[in-house]
Amino acid sequence: MSRYAWPRGPRGRRGRAAERLAWNAGRGIPRAVPGALPVQRSASAHPTAAHPAAAPSTAAPPTAGADLWQPLGPTGTLRGQTDGAPRVAGRVKDLAVSPDGTRVYAASALGGLWYSEDGGGHWRAVGPYSSTPQADVAPGSFTLSCGALHVEFGASAAADEVFVATGEGMPRRTVTDKGVGAHYGGVGVLHATGPAAAGPVVAWTHEAQPAGTYPGLRGAGSFALARDPATPGRLAAATMRGVHLRDPGTGAWSLLASPTWPVPAADGTTGLVATDVVWVPRAAGGSRLWVAVAGAGQPDTLQGLWLSTDGGATFARVPLGGAKLTAARIGLAAAPGNPEVLYVLASGPARLWRVDGDGAVRPVGPLPKDPNVFAKQGHYDLALAVDPADPLRVVIGGAGVTSPDGEWDAALWRFRLAASPPASGRWPSGLAGWTSWTGSGVHADVHRIRWSTPTGATASSVLVGCDGGVFRSDHDGDPGTYAARADGMQATEAGFVACHPTSDGPVLAGVQDNGTQLRVGESAWRLVHGGDGGGVAFHPLQGGRWVHQFTKADWGDEAHAMGPVPPEGSRSGDDVKEDAGSSFYSAPAVLATGSGVALAIGTTRVWLATGWGTAAFDRRPAWVTLPSGTNPRGTSGGRTKDVLPAGAGGPGDGVRALRWASADRLYAVTKGAVHVLQRPAAGSPWTRTTIDKRDDASPQDHLVSGRLPFEGTLNDLAVHDPARADLGSFYLATSEPVQPLWWFDGGPPRPGEPKSRGTFWPCELPTAPGAGAAPRPRAYAVVVDPDHPEVVYVGTALGAYRGRLSFTGTTPGWTWTLLDDGLPEAPVQDLAIGSWPLPQGGRLRLLRAALQARGAWELQLDRPVEQLTYLRVHPWDTRRGWPVDLTDPLPPRPGAQDPEWALDWAAARNRDFRTPRGAPAPHPDGTAVGTLLWHASPDVRVRPSGTVPLPAPSSLPWRAAPSDRFALWALQTALHGIDPLVVPDGRWSGPFQRRLRALRVSLGLSDAVLVDAALWGDAAVQAAWWSAPWATSAGPPTEGDLVERLVGMATPRPKGPTAPAQSPASVAVPGTTATIEVCLHARGAVPVAPADVGVALLVLDLPADPTTWGAGPVPGLAAAVATLLLPSPGPGVLVAMQAALAPWRPVSLTVQRPAAPVWAGAPQVVEFDLARVGGVGARQLLLAVVAGAGTPDVRSEPGHLVPTDLRDLVLRSPHVAARSIEWA
Repeated sequence: MSRYAWPRGPRGRRGRAAERLAWNAGRGIPRAVPGALPVQRSASAHPTAAHPAAAPSTAAPPTAGADLWQPLGPTGTLRGQTDGAPRVAGRVKDLAVSPDGTRVYAASALGGLWYSEDGGGHWRAVGPYSSTPQADVAPGSFTLSCGALHVEFGASAAADEVFVATGEGMPRRTVTDKGVGAHYGGVGVLHATGPAAAGPVVAWTHEAQPAGTYPGLRGAGSFALARDPATPGRLAAATMRGVHLRDPGTGAWSLLASPTWPVPAADGTTGLVATDVVWVPRAAGGSRLWVAVAGAGQPDTLQGLWLSTDGGATFARVPLGGAKLTAARIGLAAAPGNPEVLYVLASGPARLWRVDGDGAVRPVGPLPKDPNVFAKQGHYDLALAVDPADPLRVVIGGAGVTSPDGEWDAALWRFRLAASPPASGRWPSGLAGWTSWTGSGVHADVHRIRWSTPTGATASSVLVGCDGGVFRSDHDGDPGTYAARADGMQATEAGFVACHPTSDGPVLAGVQDNGTQLRVGESAWRLVHGGDGGGVAFHPLQGGRWVHQFTKADWGDEAHAMGPVPPEGSRSGDDVKEDAGSSFYSAPAVLATGSGVALAIGTTRVWLATGWGTAAFDRRPAWVTLPSGTNPRGTSGGRTKDVLPAGAGGPGDGVRALRWASADRLYAVTKGAVHVLQRPAAGSPWTRTTIDKRDDASPQDHLVSGRLPFEGTLNDLAVHDPARADLGSFYLATSEPVQPLWWFDGGPPRPGEPKSRGTFWPCELPTAPGAGAAPRPRAYAVVVDPDHPEVVYVGTALGAYRGRLSFTGTTPGWTWTLLDDGLPEAPVQDLAIGSWPLPQGGRLRLLRAALQARGAWELQLDRPVEQLTYLRVHPWDTRRGWPVDLTDPLPPRPGAQDPEWALDWAAARNRDFRTPRGAPAPHPDGTAVGTLLWHASPDVRVRPSGTVPLPAPSSLPWRAAPSDRFALWALQTALHGIDPLVVPDGRWSGPFQRRLRALRVSLGLSDAVLVDAALWGDAAVQAAWWSAPWATSAGPPTEGDLVERLVGMATPRPKGPTAPAQSPASVAVPGTTATIEVCLHARGAVPVAPADVGVALLVLDLPADPTTWGAGPVPGLAAAVATLLLPSPGPGVLVAMQAALAPWRPVSLTVQRPAAPVWAGAPQVVEFDLARVGGVGARQLLLAVVAGAGTPDVRSEPGHLVPTDLRDLVLRSPHVAARSIEWA
């Protein structure tokens, strides 16, 4: 959540946390009572639907059904927004680490529990399809929201006893159903033994449930769990509802009610917010139970530190320095090596105390003074930990700081107190400015720090849970030693999703605190715009262009800021006010018209651009507001011109969603009103009509038949029938607790209300079986099937539904189906339908969903998902269409440099052919400009191997990034072999420069950020050349590794790698040996076991004329491929096939099999060793062939494999991929 619009600089926007929280709360439940459901209101005054609703479950593991969801990722986002651009995931609230440091559990804020058995190297979800009955879920809550974690580690994962306190703690008494970026409540405490070994569904015991006068923790949030040091299973929980205690014998929880604390109210709550808890042994016997009380609304007599020495029966307040303490958050940490020592950290102006024994309190200072550390967001991100070997050494973490390099990094500081305190005054902290700062390369917003010394380790490990996932240092938390640990953690907090107009491959997502992201693989995504990420949309006619929102009135396209309100730092006073009144996030509207593309975005008013995508608009974006059709900026009265009337949200009731019904009608949704802007024809003046709005009247006044719902915000709109009645019909998704989805009939006026515009009908979404009058799940997103307008899809707080509209007379009714097959139980924040013609005939139609903290997902409409294991032709290929379309879906702007969206530097260089006049030219094999190669598969990657180093470039010495990124990457592989903290990605980043400097010193070279001949020729560097660019101890590389950590070599050209290409090969390979990585993908309900799938790699010597590479028959290859694709090819199958394969040669006589199952969203990589045949300049084609389960026998696929030549084989068969190489 963090900075929400990060500080301006290389990667971001300035933050607005308080405004973000206000926006979140605006999607909440008015007048909610802590621990109780809202008052149930009858909806009988509204018109009622005619058809019954299907009763829902909540989540379901994948089956082979027709409505199967498939994950799209990201499983770790590449090029994240912090120094060094590490991989990131969603926010992690708590961590638990085994004594040996290998087993790690991570509680993500909204994405559930995750587990790693390699120290965080790779993650998998724990019980991803576990669910909670809807009747047991309080408003504003769901199962995957996590606040705190405690694990009693056993001998293995199967013996680990795990407690998850669900619900994200915030220092206030209530949670609200806030949608994107929310802090949801939970479903109590989940308890199980061995959940990480239990499979996709865990039989959690739901503890801390309401019973009698005990309020339980259903619907609340938690901050921390602490175990009685003398009694396993006896836990204390610090929560938004006070301190709760677990009985180890019965598993029952109770609310601690000290005589010095408020008397419980009728609902069982005390009004006390406990933001941390620590339970340690006492030297004199017994234990100390420390509790921190803080937060808005807490009286001064409660805020501060409390101590119980009798197991929670009574508490005494421990004064912290005598001054009145007001803090939004207080954190605690005991010294593992000396439990007599406790540190207390308070938000606001940062304050730290050390407490010894039962209450010897001393302030510690100085501390960081930057208000971004604790003052602005201390309620949200505050953490501390103590060195397990040194009670004087402390790490504190907060929001973020602008580093000396100008990057926005974690506010993470490590310091060592003076050996003894002075007689009076504060204990010197030892903080020494930037030399004590350790947050370089760590994502901002720190929530938890775990500091431990793994069994047998020589140095301690520090793990940080933050808004970017998990970061780990195995070097005592020294500066520059943290590495991202995000692989596999699909916990990205996606709020918006957009489909590409011509290809099902590229997908855009707007992501909380992790910017705008682009899908660049089947599971790999990359950050394309930093800061926060709101609404997104592709240009409907120019696929390489898109529009995206940072926050509020701050918008840009794929290249630069282009919104009607100038970006932060360039605004007038009126601009600042307009930005302040805008919705924190909103959805744009894009429509291709006969005269161009109409782009509408919302602030406090509706802005329209009709020239987006034209050269004139690129030079000077032209915007007008509706309905006036003028640009009011800088004019008299311009600040209020065309501003939408405020609904119940008041003056800040900005636009939340815009939707085109036609080129002449546009709907605008605000927090509390629906407006329509329309004109009779193009060129005519626009008018604005308020269809309906809420005001400040009582709820009863809004139960009049057909009015807008009173409670809950208006979140989204989907056009149903633009031509219906006067205003067209549409659906409205809301946070109304009884009827969250509504259908507007377009008119005529309601009977007896001549000024009304039409009738709103409740759509009667399903409630849980036996739930009675329990609220329906809030609706955040809605979309109508454009090919079947009677079908509507709804994204809610508990998943997605499909409704089918029919009429009984004039009364509408819906039949509902819960779409839960393969979808985790998580809020669906956005929905989009994409439709594309298939080359083989027919259409592909997909429903895409943005899940809160579980990334992006898709559901194939019209037909079931086929079980398929496959290889891709290019980065945007999904193998649904054949022959594969080679048109580049994301071309650069005319005359612009290739933006390298797929992060493939070599591909951009090696297809850059030019005419003598410098214009783009076709590839020598005949491939047209703007078309991708058939022989450059991203799933067949080549990297040099062996012991022969790359010769030192003539461009040395380097003091900055060289033009040849491959040469830099090659050196980085050697440096990585010496220092694993060096990331081989071909980038001259801040972290690389610091590791480079330290390495030079360790090698006895000059202390400088310099690559020179001395470093290049150093014996240790030469010996480590071509080291694997990833941690081989963690197993095979991931798809993300292949995208990020492999930089191909530019093919030979006399004028260097930045000159136009001359060779037709897709990549060059130096030396005489190479390693080939082949990435396997799968789609369908069933994971493909390693024993059931394998890959063969073949090589063919290529002729000099590239126009013949794909032409002509391939003797023996089709039959060989058919044999390889038999269900169980034996290990000796290639030996028997060599004659049939000629002139192809098998690279290995063994089919290579993955180390783990291949599944949707979980590609696997296999490796081959390749030796050069021929001399320098020899060109070869590598052909990877997938064999085994999930790859049907080609003989039963006549449409796929009736290849006329090699190129046709590659483009038609999903089981074959090619890569051309040139030995250099």
